[in-house]
Amino acid sequence: MAQAFSSRELSVAEENLNRRLDKLAGVGGLFGAAAAALGLIALLTTDVMPLGIVLLYPKLGASFVAYQQSVLYSTAFFGLLAVGLLLQLRGFRRLGGILESSLPSIAFATCIAALVVLFTIYTGASVNSSSITAVRNYITTLSMVGPIFVILWQLNSVVYVSSSKSNYGLSAGLLNGFFLAVLPLSLTQDGFLVIGVAAAYAILLVGQLMASMYWWAPRKHIKEYARSTDPAKFGFGLSGFLAFLVGAIATFNGPVVLIQGVQVWRPWWTVAIVETPTTWTATWATLPPYVGAFLAAMLFWVMLGPKLGARELRASEISEDIVRGGIKYLSVFLAAFGVIAAGQSGTGLQGSNELAVFLTMCPAAVMLLMGSAYARSTDIVTGIPLVIAAVFMLVGPYVLASVITVSYGLVIITQGTLMVETRVRRFTHFSQMFLTVIFSIAASVLFVLFMLGGFGSGPPAIWPTNRWFNVELLAGIPPAIQGPTIMAAVLACLLVRNVALEGFGYGRAYRGGGVLGGISALFALMIVMISSNETVSHQALTTAALTFALYALSFVMVLSLNLSLGSDILQKGHQVEGQYVRVAAAAGLLAGVFVALYAFYVFSGFPSAQAVAGVITSLMILVVGIEITSILTWVSAGARLGMLTQGFKVRGGLKGES
Repeated sequence: MAQAFSSRELSVAEENLNRRLDKLAGVGGLFGAAAAALGLIALLTTDVMPLGIVLLYPKLGASFVAYQQSVLYSTAFFGLLAVGLLLQLRGFRRLGGILESSLPSIAFATCIAALVVLFTIYTGASVNSSSITAVRNYITTLSMVGPIFVILWQLNSVVYVSSSKSNYGLSAGLLNGFFLAVLPLSLTQDGFLVIGVAAAYAILLVGQLMASMYWWAPRKHIKEYARSTDPAKFGFGLSGFLAFLVGAIATFNGPVVLIQGVQVWRPWWTVAIVETPTTWTATWATLPPYVGAFLAAMLFWVMLGPKLGARELRASEISEDIVRGGIKYLSVFLAAFGVIAAGQSGTGLQGSNELAVFLTMCPAAVMLLMGSAYARSTDIVTGIPLVIAAVFMLVGPYVLASVITVSYGLVIITQGTLMVETRVRRFTHFSQMFLTVIFSIAASVLFVLFMLGGFGSGPPAIWPTNRWFNVELLAGIPPAIQGPTIMAAVLACLLVRNVALEGFGYGRAYRGGGVLGGISALFALMIVMISSNETVSHQALTTAALTFALYALSFVMVLSLNLSLGSDILQKGHQVEGQYVRVAAAAGLLAGVFVALYAFYVFSGFPSAQAVAGVITSLMILVVGIEITSILTWVSAGARLGMLTQGFKVRGGLKGES
């Protein structure tokens, strides 16, 4: 009898697993596909504005309300999308029960946002296009509801990928998630590219059809465990690669100009304001929707940060998830805020440039935090290019275009390599301890060379910073043009050192684990202060202040790390080296205290040039001394703790595990 009941229960369980996830929700996907088809038909057969584009570039609101047919088609478009989302609500609720997760509940918020957007679009028909005030109010409304819908749509799209073991979820999530990232790329300063709009609608069409297949597939394609499935890990790698391809449009379409015969790259906040008593015009170097598209793609990418299982953690020689906790959700917040800033900046209304600085700060901050997270997990290959590219993207008023081209190109290459890794071996990172040691030492050596004037000295007019920042380093380029790049390079060396050093403490439970890289990444956002200075001399002084502030901020944490490494070396039985490391760290700490007291004493009054030179000399002695002893510490730790023998794994991918 017991066997009969057991057999019956197994049969019922198997039958439930083979049932469709939700038939009605699948119909919702068909409504979404109908919306995409309507967009294609309207594009090819009418002269209406691309459906949905006004949400991503509110400035078009004036033209939108002036042409009633655009309002009609857009209302139908969002109406179909809203109905599709409504029909999928039951499926998402059921999915939440299966996963025992609240993440699918984001669908309810997305549905509400879609209804609000539908109402907003519909009310465009009643806006008096000849009333400047009415049009401005409508544009303002679009700039508020549009970014919120984009954010929620992206979060909702992530659920498809993260919940499924099949390619249905992967395809549905990626295609729907990148619809709103591709559509803005069709915009130009004078209009839009038909092929770009058509590609966006085609992506949405296939994505919604895949959503239907997702809901109509058997329930057994939904994951059973919290860890990320293989398709989800590949989705993370692929979305990162695609996100930076989307970002390449914003990076290279507009910001690059010639100044004094030299190609320079201007940050995304660059805008020319022309104001008269009756008009206010903003001309952006880079269209805000381009940056908004990049941030929307980054939001999708970060949210897919994989959760690894115990077996995967053992196989990949790491001890915890890479993208997790505070770094993950701070990155999500920054990406979402950047989408809002892009929406506000894209209104064309007076004062729309007030959030312009966040067009650069938000994507750069996400790159810095993600780069720091990877470097902390000893993935230097993926992490360091993100950090370097972000640092130079923050530099204003401009940076040499070749530097951005190389650094951003490295990001695309490494993200593409990581995408292949997630597909072939199903690892979401490269773990190489030996590169952690090498990059820490190399960055420290470069920093010392800059501080000692190893790359030459700049003009005496920028004393006392001319020794550190040789703004005449590159022949044939005016100092004012190359200056910001050279200054940022010094800061980049220090930031790379700090971020790479996190790898030494990985898996060793040192106190303050990821604090050094995280603080350094956030501190790097202050690089934007350089752009507020008009002359090279003032830029150099600001950069010097930032450099020493960052060094002071990380001073104790680096020496604390060295002390911990010394203790581990002692435990390995290497008494002489262990004691040297500990004594050197303690001596460095005492020396730092004395130099700080001396500096406070000198600057408590009105110091002479000789007194200032004395403080600078003592600072240089301290910095160089600490860096040299630290380099010896890291070499010793690398050799004695086995870091220099841990590199790429040629084999070891996970087989047959979802």
